[in-house]
Amino acid sequence: MRILLVGEVLDAAEAKRIQLVHEVVDDDVFAGRAEELAGEIARLPTRAWEVHKLQVLPQLDLPFDAAMVHSRPTSSRTAWRA
Repeated sequence: MRILLVGEVLDAAEAKRIQLVHEVVDDDVFAGRAEELAGEIARLPTRAWEVHKLQVLPQLDLPFDAAMVHSRPTSSRTAWRA
């Protein structure tokens, strides 16, 4: 929230450390890595993306706690604590 409110600028290492980004690459390999990731996404089953969107999109307008209720695993072997 602080980043949004005060306009704090983060370097790549800090963004990765706080898990704002998943991966950091050098400028010279950025375009190639972006294309590689796009290819990986394109090869995924489209039905999987459709189901994912149907699950996520309705939660975007919910308060955080309400959205997290929908994200909890349903398996009896996995327990989440609130």
